[in-house]
Amino acid sequence: MNINLHSDKKFTVRPFLTLCATVLLTLAAASCDSPSEPLLPSAEGTASLSLRIEAPATTRVENVTDEEYAAFENRIRTLRVLVFSENGSILKNETFTAEELAATSGSYTHTVNGLPVGKVNIYLVANEGSIGQNYSNAGNFAPDMVITDDSRTHFPKRYSQLDNTDDALPMSAYQGEVDIQTGENTASLSLIRCVAKLRIEMVNELTRPITVNEMSFGTFMADRFYLFPQTTPSDVPDGITYDDIQYGSQDDTSQHLGIEIEGGATRVLVLYIYPSYAWTSGTDSPYTIGFRTPNATYDRNQFFTGSNPLSYIARNTEVTIRALLHTDSNFTLDFAVEGWGTATINVPSFD
Repeated sequence: MNINLHSDKKFTVRPFLTLCATVLLTLAAASCDSPSEPLLPSAEGTASLSLRIEAPATTRVENVTDEEYAAFENRIRTLRVLVFSENGSILKNETFTAEELAATSGSYTHTVNGLPVGKVNIYLVANEGSIGQNYSNAGNFAPDMVITDDSRTHFPKRYSQLDNTDDALPMSAYQGEVDIQTGENTASLSLIRCVAKLRIEMVNELTRPITVNEMSFGTFMADRFYLFPQTTPSDVPDGITYDDIQYGSQDDTSQHLGIEIEGGATRVLVLYIYPSYAWTSGTDSPYTIGFRTPNATYDRNQFFTGSNPLSYIARNTEVTIRALLHTDSNFTLDFAVEGWGTATINVPSFD
């Protein structure tokens, strides 16, 4: 299996990571009667699954650049490969650690033995611990598995909250009914992040410094998501609820964010969230953001509005929100949902 970085450009959509995995299945003339694999069904032969995984760098620096964000967002701390037979019996459940992924100068090759001839379903899950999961004793997997996070314990998370070397973003992939025949077989999967990225650029257009002590977002933070990407129009499960969120507090000095922005300068805050389809027909857009400083309150304003082409935030996309703070009571929002090129949509100024 080769996992390589590539970008898949689509209209105004920025997949901020796609990992291509090629699964090479080669049959050999041997039986699969190993006593250590009691769940393997009988088969005419065994297939080997060769994995070649290229792990990204994990360098972190205090002054974060796009390269450092990418290093974190590409990070794979664990990668689990699960293979199920057509009738749902688990054939393989193997996991690779960061140390294994980093072996041999950034690439690692491993062979999974004992796959029988027939149809199989393949699941990949990277960084399962980031969503509080452990699939070591996984039962039946399904393409429509739902992960519920009622208290939003795992996400949303600011980049600055993910400063442990074990922190990483959840990723997944699924390929069903892979036909394993005698001879060489191949199947391709795309490993995709389960979360989206909000990149908030705060631009101080005043001539003097300001300090942002509070930042808040509207009611679009989801409490659940599908573990694997869905092909239906909405990639969000039934029963989902949304909530707003606030970081810091202007009124509580112990909770100040303390984001200082010099006159004419820009500061960036990054937030990772579950996929969000919170805007329903006939309602005001919940996609809002607001700020507070010691001298001003910038009430929440919409960055997705009725005149914009998008009304949701899909997994594996990056939304850049540019807030121009140009008076003590007024600021302007721009946003873009990007495909490694840029498509910018202007948002009206605050009244």
